[in-house]
Amino acid sequence: DIDSSFTPINPIGNITPAGETYYTGIYSGGEKIWVGEPIRLRVDSLNDIMILHHIIEKSSLGPNNTILQDIHVIGDHYTFTTIPFDHNNLPPNNPHLPLRLMEDLAYRNRATSGKKREVSYWKLVEPQTCIRLEDIKGRWYESRVLLPILHGQSAFALSYSKGEIGDVGSWMNGRGDCTSGVDKLGKPWLKKSNRTDAFGASVPRGTRIRGINDHATPVNLIPQHRAFPVDPALLAAQVNNVNIGIGGNGHGGQQQMGHGPMDTDMAEFVDVDQMEEGF
Repeated sequence: DIDSSFTPINPIGNITPAGETYYTGIYSGGEKIWVGEPIRLRVDSLNDIMILHHIIEKSSLGPNNTILQDIHVIGDHYTFTTIPFDHNNLPPNNPHLPLRLMEDLAYRNRATSGKKREVSYWKLVEPQTCIRLEDIKGRWYESRVLLPILHGQSAFALSYSKGEIGDVGSWMNGRGDCTSGVDKLGKPWLKKSNRTDAFGASVPRGTRIRGINDHATPVNLIPQHRAFPVDPALLAAQVNNVNIGIGGNGHGGQQQMGHGPMDTDMAEFVDVDQMEEGF
């Protein structure tokens, strides 16, 4: 069952004396997650995320000399916060957030600041939080990319013109959300050695998945006390300065972006011919 599977990828170095192995990415259910990406959290609020810093698997000796493996992740916990728009009291920029997160925030604030007189920002709840896999709902996705698809382009354009653009997370299922029974997670997490094993009987025997190289090492982009490579797509986050999207706040330049409700992101999102990462 793909939804209950996980496969850590790209191990970094050797196992530590504490029995820990660090990874740069993981297949979690049906998604691939890299260190440095935002992920959605399974908490009461629908709009909480974590910027992923570490993926750690710890091995220990269990009963009858069996090897027990436990995996957890560490990162900074943020919640989406909205406040009245006041030019003299704007939320500060956060240079530690990924570029795609800040671009989506700027896009949303341009709509809400004028029509609804409110702006939003990602408020830090707790740095270096440690959670288990079952606390992850899935990857975070841009509202400006998915809402036009979910609502329809015309309906989205009308909502955007009124300053109404919410978070797409409330429209998306998370791992285990569709499982029946009292426990929404349904099945325990099952580690699979590779992606083909995770697909199991859902693909014909002998199937080979093209475009996946789980042993390639992405470029190191986030300097920390250990060197953790992350998704190369996050490189721009360290060289661009994007503010919260309303200008005039004295926090640096704002990257120029399309001001309409649609831009090239959606075309790129649905362009499956250019997909190279595989499943």
